[in-house]
Amino acid sequence: MTMDLWATLGQVGNQITDTATRFAVQEQKRQAVAFLGETEVAARTKLLELQDKHRENPDAFRNEWDGYRKGVIKGAPGPFAQQLDLMLQEEGNRGLGVVLNAKHSRDERLARQSTTAVLKQSGDDVIGLAMAGRVGTPEYQEARQKHQTKLAAAVSSGLLAEDEAAIALEDLDGRAAGEHAMALITPTYAERGADATRKWIRGELLNPELRLRPAQRIALENRADSHIAQMERGRKADLTEARAAARELGTSLTAGLDVPPETVEEVATRLTAAGGAREAAALRATHVRAGLLADLRSLPLDQLVERAGKITASMGLGLADRIIGAEWSPTGPDKNPNSTAAGPGQFRNSTWVSTLRKHAPELAAGKTDEQVLALRDSGTKEERLSLHRRMTDAYASDNRAALAANGLPTDDGSVYLAHFLGAGGASTVLKAPEDRPMEMLVGPDVIKANPFLKDMTAGDVRDWAAEKVSAVPALDPRLFSGVAKLAGERAHAQWSEVEAGLNQGIQPTRAAVETIMKGATLAKDYPLLERIATRLDRASTVERLGPATPAQQQAAVDALDRQERAQGLGPEDAGMLVALRKLVDSTREGLRRDPLGLAVERGVVPALPPVPWGDPAGAVQALSVRQRAAVMTSEQYSLGPQSVFRPDELPTLKAAWDQGDAKARAGLVGTLARSLDAQHLTATLEKVAGDNPVFAAAGMIYRQNPELGTSIIRGQSHIEADKKMLPPDKDVRSEVADFLGTAASSMPQARSAIERAALARYADLSAAAQDFSGAMDSTRMVQALRDVTGGVVEWGGSAWSVTNRKIIPPVTGMDHSGFSKLIDSLTDEDLAGALTGGGTPITAADFKRLASLHDAGPGRYMVEIGGGFARESDGQPFVLDLSAKVAQ
Repeated sequence: MTMDLWATLGQVGNQITDTATRFAVQEQKRQAVAFLGETEVAARTKLLELQDKHRENPDAFRNEWDGYRKGVIKGAPGPFAQQLDLMLQEEGNRGLGVVLNAKHSRDERLARQSTTAVLKQSGDDVIGLAMAGRVGTPEYQEARQKHQTKLAAAVSSGLLAEDEAAIALEDLDGRAAGEHAMALITPTYAERGADATRKWIRGELLNPELRLRPAQRIALENRADSHIAQMERGRKADLTEARAAARELGTSLTAGLDVPPETVEEVATRLTAAGGAREAAALRATHVRAGLLADLRSLPLDQLVERAGKITASMGLGLADRIIGAEWSPTGPDKNPNSTAAGPGQFRNSTWVSTLRKHAPELAAGKTDEQVLALRDSGTKEERLSLHRRMTDAYASDNRAALAANGLPTDDGSVYLAHFLGAGGASTVLKAPEDRPMEMLVGPDVIKANPFLKDMTAGDVRDWAAEKVSAVPALDPRLFSGVAKLAGERAHAQWSEVEAGLNQGIQPTRAAVETIMKGATLAKDYPLLERIATRLDRASTVERLGPATPAQQQAAVDALDRQERAQGLGPEDAGMLVALRKLVDSTREGLRRDPLGLAVERGVVPALPPVPWGDPAGAVQALSVRQRAAVMTSEQYSLGPQSVFRPDELPTLKAAWDQGDAKARAGLVGTLARSLDAQHLTATLEKVAGDNPVFAAAGMIYRQNPELGTSIIRGQSHIEADKKMLPPDKDVRSEVADFLGTAASSMPQARSAIERAALARYADLSAAAQDFSGAMDSTRMVQALRDVTGGVVEWGGSAWSVTNRKIIPPVTGMDHSGFSKLIDSLTDEDLAGALTGGGTPITAADFKRLASLHDAGPGRYMVEIGGGFARESDGQPFVLDLSAKVAQ
């Protein structure tokens, strides 16, 4: 049992060992297969990577693959090394083939690109010479031979087939021939124009010797059309610009401005180059005329009228003869080949028939249209010309009436334009802007019948028509027109001078007026003639009323107004009414703006003498004359005291103050104060107070207290030299408010002037005390304020509720007691005319009990009572003049 057991166990063990061995071999084979598979996948991945990396570089691919192959073999198990080496060599050879093929393709592509570039360059050289118009030259032949040689080289290298090279050379020859023709378009256009150039280029491109393919020919035709159209646009633009420049020069020349000849010639050359030869000739003629007119400009108006009279005497032909002369020549063609117009009057068929039937019914009676038309060309030479003259004159009358009905010009040039284009066509041209092309205004049949219109504008045609029928062709109609215009301008200028004299009461001589009227007649300036006649008729009346007051002038206006309402006014009286209304308006405006100036202009006072400030005696004399003029002005126009200076003279007065030192300023103020009375000094200084309150205050104070006025002037000079000597603004405002209270509060400008003058007085007192610290000295400031104002007082009735209510008394130094006595002396007569807001008269008793006062000027006060200000019966504020009461 024991032996059998061990035997059995031994057999079982052997079986187990065999099984384990078999399983180990199988696992080894499985691992080998997996390793080889993974290596093959990795190798192919690496192969694709290196193919992409070295696509066109075989050597680099080979080197890097060999390195990879050796690395794989070195790391592989021994049994697999030989098998892996064979596999990797096979894969490497396959990848190298791919790289070699890519390199070959690249090399071939580069070769083709290089050959294409070389052929393009040599072909461009040939085409460039053709575009320059040099086909057939030795240089062109050399360039073509080089290109042909390069084509042959491309064939021999296998980069181009022989038939491809032949087609390419033939295509180049066709392109060169076409470009050569295109190069000749510009000079041909310049020489022959657009239509002839289009015809020529089409013939050239159809030439079989050019060997153009249909597609090439069509493309070149399109390019040619585009190029010609572009040149046409450029030419028309150049012509438009040149015409604009010519019009500008013409305007300058007509106005008598000096234009250099080279400028005229430059514009004329541009016109000619752009197809405007006629306009170029007209511009040169205008330049010549301007030179002749420049000589005439120096003549006085009477000699201009005489010169024009001699020209007018040479006029002889009527309009009908001038139209026939413009339309027809006995030695020229009788009929227009482009229309039905024929004969001396160049009547179209339909126009002749309708005109003759209307204006010569005795000739048209019983005749058909064909028979009426036959009359246009029948009869002897004299009979035919006479009938055409009659019909031309009648047709001109019809056209003149048609133009007038449309509000258009009816001068000879416009009437001839209607003969030429018909009344409708002429109306269109006369209404159009000057630069509107005729091609946009008339139909193609008109352009066809009259090709010269094609490049003209409406302004050109209007000028052309005027020239064609000018009344003085032998003497240059535009020269005569220039003389007439110059005479009209001179007449206008001289009449303006006469009118200015009439406004000042200066009557012109009869000879001067007659000469002006002759000039206006020559220029056909009928509005000026009417203006002269009307003004002369009413000049004397307006002249008499000029110095009158507005009320007196208005009375004359009212009289004419009543007459107009009752029975109407004739033209002369209506003109007089307008003139008088203007006179009233100008008088009122003058009184508002500059009464003294108005009095001078209207002759109420003589001219004002200038004030020689450097000569004190002369200044005093001039100021005295001016004060007399101001008094006369006030009396004439019922005004209050006036400044002795006009508004436009005030800047000179202010400049004299601004530019002077303290001594010069004191002299200026002293001269004014010594020369003018109190009222006129105040009125004058009020005009400068807004810009220079210290000047005004010093002047008003100087009259009563020269020493104080001089101190204020010195103090202002100190301030201008060193503003730091003044105390701070807040301290100044506080002191001023404490001292003045409500004094002058209703007059902000006056209160500011008081403060400024007081500061100047303070500065002078500080300088005298050698105090330049800028610290406030209240005692000194109160003294300055008292000196400038003369002091303030408190006063008011029982209804007074405002604290610190103060006013400036009418007399310097008057205290509260003195002011109260003055108030107590008031009577009802002193308050006569004063009303409360409800219209109740204010009595002296009510005033003393209920009223308070507000400063309204030196010694003058507004009265507040019952919650409002007293007024007069006309609604104006009542002002109580206590200075007058003091004087009484």
